[in-house]
Amino acid sequence: MAYNKINKLLRCKKVIDIVQEHYIHGITTYAGIFRKFVYPIYPMSYNSFMEIINIKNVNIEIAKEIEKAKKQETVSEPKNEVLTNQLPLFERYEKPV
Repeated sequence: MAYNKINKLLRCKKVIDIVQEHYIHGITTYAGIFRKFVYPIYPMSYNSFMEIINIKNVNIEIAKEIEKAKKQETVSEPKNEVLTNQLPLFERYEKPV
């Protein structure tokens, strides 16, 4: 399903939010923020971290994937059929009194 991609995008959004919260242009580095704030919560390689930072419009991507998942999702009623080929184990082996 598309839920794996949605969860990945949501994790990317959280990482981007952490970076935006702690990054000060000209003072902090991405490597410092990665080591101190991101890696303890979301363990990943620094290369993966940089790929996440370079994602454009992650909020729009999340909305698109959620809509796609809603369109693909089909909910059916559970079937309450009795299988005729199933062995009646509990009826055959009763506990002696």
